[in-house]
Amino acid sequence: MSNIDDQLEPIIDAYIRHREGDGPAPDLTSLPDDLRQEAQDRIALLEATWGTRLEPPADDPVSRRFGFDRVGRDIAVDGRRVAALRKAAGYDLGELLSRATAAGGDISAGALFRLEQTASTPLAQPTASALVAALSTTLADIEATDDIDLGAVRAFLDGPEVYDLIDGWAAEHRRERDEVRRVVEERVLSAQYRAEDVTVDQLTAIVRTILDSLEP
Repeated sequence: MSNIDDQLEPIIDAYIRHREGDGPAPDLTSLPDDLRQEAQDRIALLEATWGTRLEPPADDPVSRRFGFDRVGRDIAVDGRRVAALRKAAGYDLGELLSRATAAGGDISAGALFRLEQTASTPLAQPTASALVAALSTTLADIEATDDIDLGAVRAFLDGPEVYDLIDGWAAEHRRERDEVRRVVEERVLSAQYRAEDVTVDQLTAIVRTILDSLEP
């Protein structure tokens, strides 16, 4: 744990207790300017991941730093930058995963490993924001330069045909449905198929191939 994390840990703990109704909010006024700013940024992230609907102004620096101005959108992350920042911070993959999960991210160890091997991986905004917090960086430092629109592919994955296909496979193989769905979505999205490059039939075949690879 870094020195700044050591200093912020009791402040964040006090804030969590406050949000749970157990005590007052921590007083940040006596903190040095840089530490106070970091505490305010992390508290803003906690508010976002707590379920509070934040609507910061478009020019809000905290919103831009964490990507809160992109709610509901995928954000393309450059995994090579994530890996470089992780190594510079002295974290192994497991520690980064733990930190990102604690910050509200939804990503598996396998997906994080694959992300670090690629120049552009689409992540849901809360997970991208959690990586920013875990690495004590900014979204600009980990965002990929080329943002691929995967909206149509996500719509395909959210369609009833894919749900039925995954539900049937999971029941047949006695696997947990949500876990199978998560793996399928991660692998399809990480390949960055664009709607103009593949048909629905091809995407369906890709999903079937992924499911076949999960058989014991």
